[in-house]
Amino acid sequence: MMQSTRQNRISKPVAANVPASWFGSSTAALLMAFEQQGYSRVDAISAACAQKYGVPEYFAMHRQEREKSNWAATFLEICQEFSVDEQGNRVLVVGVNDGMEVEHFRHCRVVGIDPCREALRLAQSSFPQHEFHVAIAEALPIASASVDRYIALRVVNCSCVDVPAAIAELKRVLKPGGYFVFSIATGFYQGDRFVRGTFKDGCIEPEGATLVLQKLVNTLSAAEMHSVMIENNPTETFVVGRNSAQLEISHDTSK
Repeated sequence: MMQSTRQNRISKPVAANVPASWFGSSTAALLMAFEQQGYSRVDAISAACAQKYGVPEYFAMHRQEREKSNWAATFLEICQEFSVDEQGNRVLVVGVNDGMEVEHFRHCRVVGIDPCREALRLAQSSFPQHEFHVAIAEALPIASASVDRYIALRVVNCSCVDVPAAIAELKRVLKPGGYFVFSIATGFYQGDRFVRGTFKDGCIEPEGATLVLQKLVNTLSAAEMHSVMIENNPTETFVVGRNSAQLEISHDTSK
């Protein structure tokens, strides 16, 4: 009976545009395997992410999805409303991958971090004017209260990310009054048809995005990093919030 329930809840799609690596082990399972081989934590995450997300099929699929869903319009509207791409702003992009978000910025200074060395090399090659580091969301090589905006798109979808630890680092590095932008992948395209769900151990979890969103919002709230807006795009749900620490002292109510 339990097995039948799981089969109804999780199904394996047939989708030529989805990277074959997604139908294998989860990132968390790959991480554990690499750690058992003696890899350090960061190196194990780097190797796991390279296997899942550092493949050309992933880059191509991700860009195609964003074109079909008019993703850029939603993202740029959020960036404008919360003054992300402003002259003098230091913007931390966690999970920068090959720099798909960075290409939309013209004025701010970007610090991009990603555990996947293969993807990071592409970002560094495309945007040599910005700063990039091999690192993970839970251990940022960034000074405390030193970034004006924090962006982490689809990062919390990854099964190897420790969400509470990542939020603790967000709270540490983001300046008081600074805004953060998270996003959660909600599905993917099979041709022109959108399929709702997230991947888990090579299968689709139809309600996976809802569970990830609930965990993120609850963890942010527990850390007193409250969200101020949730915006939906066909392929992603954006969660925007503010670091309100010490705002009462500074009386700074500007964005």
